Amino acid sequence: MATLVMCSALTLIATARTGAQNPTDANAPLELEARVLGSGSPVVLLGGGLLGADGWGAVPSLLAKTHRVVNAQSLAVQYGLEGRTLPVSYSLQTEVNALRRSLDSAQVGVADIVGMSHGGVTGLVFTLQNPRRVRTLTLIEPPAFWVLPNHGYDDPGAREMQEFVSSLRNATITEAQVERFRCLLGDCAGGRPPRQAPQWNQWVRHRNSLLGLYTIADYKDDPSRLRELTIPTLVVNGAETVAFHRAINAVLVRLLPLAEAFEMSGGHNSPASSPAYFVAEWLKFQQRTRAGRGKNP
Repeated sequence: MATLVMCSALTLIATARTGAQNPTDANAPLELEARVLGSGSPVVLLGGGLLGADGWGAVPSLLAKTHRVVNAQSLAVQYGLEGRTLPVSYSLQTEVNALRRSLDSAQVGVADIVGMSHGGVTGLVFTLQNPRRVRTLTLIEPPAFWVLPNHGYDDPGAREMQEFVSSLRNATITEAQVERFRCLLGDCAGGRPPRQAPQWNQWVRHRNSLLGLYTIADYKDDPSRLRELTIPTLVVNGAETVAFHRAINAVLVRLLPLAEAFEMSGGHNSPASSPAYFVAEWLKFQQRTRAGRGKNP
């Protein structure tokens, strides 16, 4: 039976406290907190920009039946929940560096990386910089705007999302901004208000996580680098997701040499909506990878 390890020298929990005496120190060797479940081959979960490690639903416990699951909390979410100010030089690279240090501390040399939304961008950049440390990569609707022409500003939805998250830098996050963020992710389709969603109270509790999302609009890279990333990659989207996430996923599938697309029911957080189905399909992806079948299912 999988158990949740809350405090052990062998886990990542509490490692974000490194350098916490001066959280604005850009040189502090920050690491990520994480919840560790199960045993076996390590799989690292990198959650979305609003809920982080709390946004996976039953996915971690299901994966823990066959793997050692490291459910890592982003610095942006952790600092937001604690009411702390992000480091003055905070960027997407800050998250990537903290992830690398955390895996070093936990003696995780090579892992399967599964990143959702903001965590997907973190996982992708980490993999570009540390390809030998990633066995497989799973990307669930990462807002990697830099893979689109003109950084996505020619796409109305991508432009609107980037302008919105950029406007949140150093802001006081309100419920109206949480609602707007969820609408930009498609939660207002059909006139349904996010405030009536069962996750609304949880979204509001995590609202300060949004303070770090300007970094996804700031980040720039060369999309051609993706052609050199020969790591099996599963690129996931929900059937009800917004157009700009479909566009980003399509580019990733086209550029990554060993990528395959996978669509499941639901919206932006589709794995949390259907965790058993997602985990079953992810395990099949692992089997295909082990069989050396690469891009073809």
